[in-house]
Amino acid sequence: MAEEILMNWQLGRDRIPRGLVNTPVNMVLRMETSDAFARQHPKTFCDIILAVDTSGSMDEDFGTGGELSKREAVIQAAEAMLDGLDPQDTVSLVCFDSDACEELSGVPAGDRRRVASGLARIREHNGNTNFEAAFAVCRRLLDRLGNPSKKVVFLTDGNANVGDMKKARRTNEELARAGVVVDCYGVGTDYNHQLMREFVSVSNGEAHKLAAPRDAQRLFKASVKNAQQSLIANAVLRVEVPEKMRDVEFYQTTPQQHHVSAPEGVAGGMRIYKVNLSAMTQSHIYNFVLHFSADTPATADMQNMLAGRAVLEYDVPVRGLRTQRAVCVKHLTLGDSPAGEQRRSEVDDMYVTATLIRLEDKKQAAAQKGDWKAVAGFLHEMQRKARDVRRDDLVRDCQSQLDALAKNGRLSQDELNAASQSTSVAQSQSAFKQASGDL
Repeated sequence: MAEEILMNWQLGRDRIPRGLVNTPVNMVLRMETSDAFARQHPKTFCDIILAVDTSGSMDEDFGTGGELSKREAVIQAAEAMLDGLDPQDTVSLVCFDSDACEELSGVPAGDRRRVASGLARIREHNGNTNFEAAFAVCRRLLDRLGNPSKKVVFLTDGNANVGDMKKARRTNEELARAGVVVDCYGVGTDYNHQLMREFVSVSNGEAHKLAAPRDAQRLFKASVKNAQQSLIANAVLRVEVPEKMRDVEFYQTTPQQHHVSAPEGVAGGMRIYKVNLSAMTQSHIYNFVLHFSADTPATADMQNMLAGRAVLEYDVPVRGLRTQRAVCVKHLTLGDSPAGEQRRSEVDDMYVTATLIRLEDKKQAAAQKGDWKAVAGFLHEMQRKARDVRRDDLVRDCQSQLDALAKNGRLSQDELNAASQSTSVAQSQSAFKQASGDL
């Protein structure tokens, strides 16, 4: 295994009795950069592209009862973000409303006066909201940016009402293939958090709802720190599951939860799932949950059976290395009796919590169709699962939504956004390295 990456599988159950049919198995894959590599290379230079919604609605109050507008809060957060940048890092600014334009292009972060002058021009724009133009300008900027790590910080307070959303999605995917991580931030009550999650999923970025101006400052700084700690680039994870396994489900649980809904295909008797991680930071732990149903052989001549294989391909720009490869294989050990089976309940709990994001996606889709009866059904199922894993916080979230639904006959966009956010970060407590290697 390559020395930069640590990978291991944890089984929810092992020494599984022989002769079982359609028995469920849960596995957790954990990946992180090695401590030795992180100590040797603690940070890298980065290019930050701020893509800021400058439509007319950004002049509205932030929504916290204060006098600060959304526009001014973003400017203040961007100015605070500069304190965490090194002089060799660069700042670009894309303002988008009815169209999009560059106000800063690869300006060294050390040139504070020039950067501050560019940020002030956020006040000069107005119009509608055009995501297509925003992503297109970000894509054109790439050819002029040369640092190893690249991050787009995308902020909006609404939905696109001009431009082609299909083209916006395609350009966002192009950014991901070029190794750019996109983080998305929503402010106010009118934006669509599910869409932000869709945007970030292709590059393994993060989506956050900004409830207060201080959230913008804190999260902008965190976005910069993650970019500076991204020394593993162009990372693509491939998880292979034997084709004979049934009812396969695959989820990413940290830094944020995503349901990897469909395999890329089948090759060599293995069903293949792919996740574009783009960049891996030095401080994050990347957890994935694999679930399947298996038949265990009845005869005693087999001591184990293949459960899954993970292959990570990546570059290490700081070492001039390309197409490195780390592999981790896991087998199920077979036992002779149920009494000898070993179980790890925390792995099973991670699976149950991961399934909430799939139900959240279905709930959000039903809400967009106005099918509030289906929304209530999904909420009841989510609440039951949350109780099973003793997540009282998630039980309360579901009950709050059910109460709002009973009172108003629907959920507001703000309520849907808050729910999407809370479910996506339901396992974020496991996203950062601890002194112990335990899950």
